[in-house]
Amino acid sequence: MKQAIAQFGSGSVDLVVLLRLALLFIIQLYREPIPVDTRDSLFAEILDSLALKPGAIGALQSSQAKFVELFGLNAVGAQQASECLERWLNSHSFKI
Repeated sequence: MKQAIAQFGSGSVDLVVLLRLALLFIIQLYREPIPVDTRDSLFAEILDSLALKPGAIGALQSSQAKFVELFGLNAVGAQQASECLERWLNSHSFKI
C-alpha cells in the first residue's frame, strides 16, 4: 500500500490524473466499514504524497468544496473526508 500511495507524488504522472485517482479512491475508502481513524490515516498519507506535486494543495482545496456532490448519497463519508482534509491542511504550512 505504501508503494501505491507513494505514486501520488510521482513526478512522471500529471496532477489532474493523480487527483482524480485519489478522489475516486477516497470516495470508495469512506464507504468501507472500517474505523474512521483508519480511513483518515490512509487519506492523510495520500495527501502527504500529493502535496509533493506543484499545485496540488490548491486543487485539493477546490475539490473539498465538491465533496458533497462527489460522494453522492454518502453524506457522512463526504463530511468525514472533508473534516480529515481540513485537519490535514490546518496541520501543515503551505505556499499556495
